[in-house]
Order: sequence, then structure tokens, then C-alpha cells
Amino acid sequence: MTASSFATYLALATSTPNAENFKPIPDVLAERRKEQDAQLKEIRGLLLKPNSGLLVDAVSILRKPICIAALLGRIDPEQYTLINYIRDALSQSNDDYKDCRFVVPFSEEATWKQAISRARRAMELADFNHYDINRFSRAYAVAGACKRWEKRGFQITLSTFGPSLDDKDVSKICANIEATIRSLGGRNVIGNILAWHTANGRMYEGSLLYGRIVDQLGQHREPAIPFHFLYNLALKHLGAAQTSTHPKDDFGRAIELARDLGAVFDVESYLVYENMGVAIGNFHNTLVDRIFYDELFGFQQWQPTVAEHLLREWLGHLEATGIPLPVIQMAGWRRFVSSLFKLSSVDKFIVTHPCEHVNAELGLANVSQLFELLAITADKLNDGYSTPFETAKRNAPYFPLYRLSKDVWLIPPRGIFGRAMYERIYALLRDMKHPQLERAMGAALELLTADAIASTGKAPEVLGEKYKEGTTKRSPTFEVDVVSETAADLILLECKKKPLTNAARAGNSLSAAVDLAQGFLDPLVQMARHEKHLCGSGLHFISGKSLHLGERHLTKISVTMTDHGSMQDRLFLRGLISALYGVKLTAADPANQKEAKKVNDAIAALQGGVNAIISLTGEPLDKFIRRYLPSCWWLSIDQLYFLCRGSADLRAALAPLGSITFGSGDIMTEISHSARVGLLAKYRRA
Repeated sequence: MTASSFATYLALATSTPNAENFKPIPDVLAERRKEQDAQLKEIRGLLLKPNSGLLVDAVSILRKPICIAALLGRIDPEQYTLINYIRDALSQSNDDYKDCRFVVPFSEEATWKQAISRARRAMELADFNHYDINRFSRAYAVAGACKRWEKRGFQITLSTFGPSLDDKDVSKICANIEATIRSLGGRNVIGNILAWHTANGRMYEGSLLYGRIVDQLGQHREPAIPFHFLYNLALKHLGAAQTSTHPKDDFGRAIELARDLGAVFDVESYLVYENMGVAIGNFHNTLVDRIFYDELFGFQQWQPTVAEHLLREWLGHLEATGIPLPVIQMAGWRRFVSSLFKLSSVDKFIVTHPCEHVNAELGLANVSQLFELLAITADKLNDGYSTPFETAKRNAPYFPLYRLSKDVWLIPPRGIFGRAMYERIYALLRDMKHPQLERAMGAALELLTADAIASTGKAPEVLGEKYKEGTTKRSPTFEVDVVSETAADLILLECKKKPLTNAARAGNSLSAAVDLAQGFLDPLVQMARHEKHLCGSGLHFISGKSLHLGERHLTKISVTMTDHGSMQDRLFLRGLISALYGVKLTAADPANQKEAKKVNDAIAALQGGVNAIISLTGEPLDKFIRRYLPSCWWLSIDQLYFLCRGSADLRAALAPLGSITFGSGDIMTEISHSARVGLLAKYRRA
């Protein structure tokens, strides 16, 4: 599929007359349905191919731009109905074509015109229109934003991948938004953004929530406001004084422009069902929907109720492994971190000065030096960042303090501050070039994971145990990071410190796929190796300990130091692994194939691990996969800490998220919904 496939298909569809010699429409409903089924079967016979052509998913991909084009009045709404009847025909799986994964290319015009003609006949045989273009909330909202841009004088282009504005127009619009923010004053805009989150229930236990607002009926609503983008523009103008004479109106105008800009990017879900499957032919768009949504809406943060504890423990684990900390010793760092956290707020910027953090152990000179190391001056905040695609220039998440003037520093909201404190200290440690830093970071994450589990009151049974695969001295050695056991459950945890890259957040689907492979698939590969042994004679560690699965339920959790946003959504991960199983990715640019190979290698390794397990269990592959995928989790360390606190054990901690989904795509939003309906309290200690 290319960007022009949309136009190619429409040219075929709009030039196809109803030339087939069909009989009059039967009066009897049963006869109409019988003929309709026959027409759909004919479409399958015409289009489906077993080994080559376009992926079947291509037809589904075209539905979105066709619906938007119809809503914009550019094509007859009938075209949307026709493409849906073709999609319906190809999705049938009860005949000789059920194993076909391809359709003939659009270059076979005569075949496609026959199929389109039969789809039109099937449409005429229907007793009512199942595909009214106004029924679908996402397309309706996106088309509405497109119409407003056209009224403002901008041109909207439609392609296979949906609507778009010219890059120069995007830059012009973003510059307009930023100029309005500057006139309002950056701190005023940020204050309004944070107040909005509090007033609208988008704050939970201090976390700024950015989960999708979805329902089961697809009711029409306005697109969401890309507050993360607005927040980062506002950070560029923290020191700007308000010059606007109509601040309320101007802020409303900036909100409206940003909302419509985000809607044209079309990465927002409106229906809960949108997140339940991944089509391999739409792999790029599916990933972009996740990662670019996060860039527009999602704040990079650590859960505020656990962030201070996390930082203090992380620093302690690093020093215990022999990694020297910058400037001062661990005890001083802990005291300094606690002082800053105590002053910070979950929903406000707080003004501070080094003298507020002086104590018996840290004098003003030491504290001032730490401030210099941790702060960025306001004039350099997000310097050069203008559009949501310029993530490499968005530096605010990597500094916990902002220096506004000689004597004024600002602490951002606690969740953002905590994550930024970790990022900045880690950057300072990398600058020190200690040869064992990365090894120590891996060990620290394992210890933090064990700490999180122990906070339930039940410590993990296995931590960093090694085993050999074979009996000789040269047999390879593998490590199990962390294991938690109950009578009914065995939970494996593998730790990876892989962060989500800025390139991924800018919408680079290949970078996102590599991040996903290294943060989630690689740990799954390791745990598949462990599971193979558990399904056999068990794991026998070099220390003399052993581990057996028995009849218990096995859960696998990948733990990363920071979150990967919407890519951690469990429904998405299930759909993605199912779609990628047995598939190889090819980069559009051969120069990027080396990166694609990293993903392919991870997929192949996971497939090999799964095959090794089912060779022992004897289960059919499809049955095993249905059982395997729901048992795979991906959590950041702060999310794991938050879930474990107050829970009786790790299984109880996971229970609220495992039993229901609200379709938001954001783990903290899911937790907040679980708390709202009483699920969190159900599994927590009194």
C-alpha cells in the first residue's frame, strides 16, 4: 500500500458502472439475503489470492480515508458502503478461501471492477444501510476538524493514510499557537492546563492522566486537546509577561487551533473496540496512533506517590554497587531529593531557591552546585521546539529544575519532577563514564523490582538466580531476574532499562518497533526460555535452589525503568504479537533494514521459544497463543511500585488490571478507572 492507493481505488470504484446483468431485486427478504451471500462469495473468489498481491488488510485501511472523503463531500457516501461490503466479503472464513491472506493488486482493473459491481449489488439487496457515514465518531470528529481548517483557508490532502496538512502549514499553525501562548505568558498557560486536569478528573494520585476517552456506542464528541504539546510550547515562554488584553478569548483560540491540529493527525481513538486488534498491513499506522498520541497528550512522569522512594532506593542501590554519585555522597543526595519533593506540588509549579534546601549535612555551596547541575535556564527550555514532530528539541523532561532568573528556580509538578530528576542524575552519571554503570543500572532495576514486590509484605522467592542449559562447563548460563510465587501462581519478571526514544515519540514507527522489541519482546524471549524448563523438569539453579511450575498459572512481566506510554496497553500488545507472529518486517528504505532486523530477530526468537514450549505441552499453537498472550505484561518500575503498595501479594496487585479494560490505552488511567468502580479496593489490604 502506498499513499496513492486511495486515489487508485477510488478511480476504479467511481468509474465502475452497474453493468452486470442482474435480475430485479427479490421481494422476499430471505431470497435477497441468499443472493447477497452469493454476491459476497463471488467477491471472495474474484479478489482473494493465497500467496501474492496486496495484504487483505489493504481493504480495511482504505475505509478510513473513504469515510472522511465522504463526510467532506468529496465523494458519494455510497463509496463508503461499497468498500465495507468488499471488506465484509473478504472477512468471511467459512469456505475454500479462508486461508488466503492477499487480494489482487489494483492494477488488475477488470477484476476489481467486477468485484465493485457485485458489492454494489449486495448493497442494493440490503434491507437497510449498515454503513451510514455519520455513525462513526472518529471519522466524524476528524472530518469536522478538516472542514474548519478549510474554512480558515488551509488545504487538506487525503491519501491512503488519512488527512494531512502541508508541512509548511503545520509550522505556520504551530507558530500561531505559540505566539498566542507567548502573549498569555507561559506560566499562566501551564497553570490553566494543570487546573483543567484537576477540575476534569484527569488527575489521579498526582498522575496527569492522558488515557483515551472512549465509549461503546461511538457517540460524537469534540477531539481531545493536545495538552502535552501546549505545555511544552508554554515552557519556552515561562518568563514571558502577559501582553494579551483578552486572555480568556486568546486561550480559547489557542485551544481550538491545537485541538483541530491534533484531530487532523488522526491518532485518537473514540471507540473502545478500536484498540482490540492489530492488522499487519496497518502496522505503521497502528504504532503511530500509539506513539504520536502520547507525544500530543501524554506527560513523561513517574507516579508521584512512589517517585521519591524510587529515587532514594535507586541511588542507594547504585552506590552499593560501587558507582560514585556526582558531587556528594548518597546520604546527601537522599536528603536533598526529599527536600525538593517535600516542597513540590502535584498540580503547580513551585518557586524555590537553594537556601531552602540547606541542612546540617549540605551547606549552601553544595546545594547551589547541585542546583546548577540539575537546572536548565528558562531561555534554553525546549529551544527550537515548534511542532510536535521536533521531539529531539524538547529537552524539558530531562531537567528537574528550571532557572527563571538569578534567584528564582521553578520545580515542575511532582510526577514530572520525579521522572526528570531520575533522567538528569542518570545523564550526569553517564558523563562520569564509569565502566560498570550500565551493569549497575541493570542490577539496580532488579533490586527495585524486588523492593516493589516486597512492599506487599511478601518478598520475591527468586532474585538474580543463574542456571545452566546443559551439563558441561561450556554450557550457556542464563539468569532469572525475579520470581514471585503463591500457591496458585508463579510470576516471572525480567528487567530492561530500555527507554522510549524521542524518535519514536515523533512518530517514527521503526524506532518505536525497535523500542518495543528491546523493552518487551526481548524479555519475553528470555522468559520463554525459562518457561520451557518450567514446563519440563523445572529450573535448577547453580545455587542449589529449584523452581517448579506444577499446576500453577504462569505470568510474565517485563519491567522497564521508565514507561513506554500507550505501547504498554495489554490489548494492544496481544494484538501486536498475534499480528507479528511468523512475519518479517521490511523497511521502506533499505538503509533502515538493519533496524528492522532487530525487530525481526526478536520476533523469530520469541517464535522459537514458543515452539519449544508447545513441543513439551503438546498444545495446538492457536490454543497456546490464546492462553499465552493474556499472561504477558509490561510495566514501568513506578507503575509496579504503585500497584504493589497496599496489596497482599503481586498477584493481587495485578488483579484489577487483569480483570477488566476500559480501553483508555494508558495504565494509570486504567488504574484510576479501576479505583473508581471499586476494583482497586477489592484487592488491597484493609
